[in-house]
Amino acid sequence: MSRSRTRAGARRGPDRGVGSSRRRGFRGTGIVVAGALGLVAVLAALAWTGAAAAQRGWSPPDVAGDEIVARVHGEPVPWAQVAERMKAATVMGRPAPGDLRAWREEARQTIESIIGDVLTRHAVEAEGLSVTDAMIDAEVRRLEERYGGDAGLARAMGEMQVTMAELRETQRRGLYLQALIEGIVPASDADVDAYLAQAGAAGLSRSDAAARVRADRAAEVIPTFLAELRRDPGIWVIDIEELK
Repeated sequence: MSRSRTRAGARRGPDRGVGSSRRRGFRGTGIVVAGALGLVAVLAALAWTGAAAAQRGWSPPDVAGDEIVARVHGEPVPWAQVAERMKAATVMGRPAPGDLRAWREEARQTIESIIGDVLTRHAVEAEGLSVTDAMIDAEVRRLEERYGGDAGLARAMGEMQVTMAELRETQRRGLYLQALIEGIVPASDADVDAYLAQAGAAGLSRSDAAARVRADRAAEVIPTFLAELRRDPGIWVIDIEELK
């Protein structure tokens, strides 16, 4: 984030939680809740996809959970984390990998996704920011309100086979991404004015308009930013062919 401060137009003090900075991007249940609900939705397909793979008579390699498949500046990524993400990222209706080649490709993409998350966290923490348990608690409470209380959220999670640990981890990743977006995706006063001048923007606050401007640009800016960080020689990834 430090290399992009001139674009963000703001400096941030040390040792602060993400929520303590002026919120210039997504609010409350924005991208964070979207990520959580996406996780909730896709996990409902896990039983089906697992059965589909079994019906094809193919089983994925039995990789030890503690095998390290990547390191990001010394931080290890164990296979167990990758395996969990492969399940959580299964798109509703998308069949499980039907052969070794497809499985390896999905594993490679998943490892790269996790590396991106680690790089996002490192970039945010390099600015003296962090995501705290209290902030995640607040996001969970917002979800509870949306589902009519803790019982309603628990019921929805049970129906969709999502644990609280999975939900909280999704919230954590979303908050780090939110902080990165707020830090490096530009939304100038002119950008906000132009957005507010559009049809359908009547009554929208400037902060919400800025969030939408950043949301529109994030899909282009964030991957480019992370791709630059990904070229760092301090990142090691296992040869996927070694996963047997």
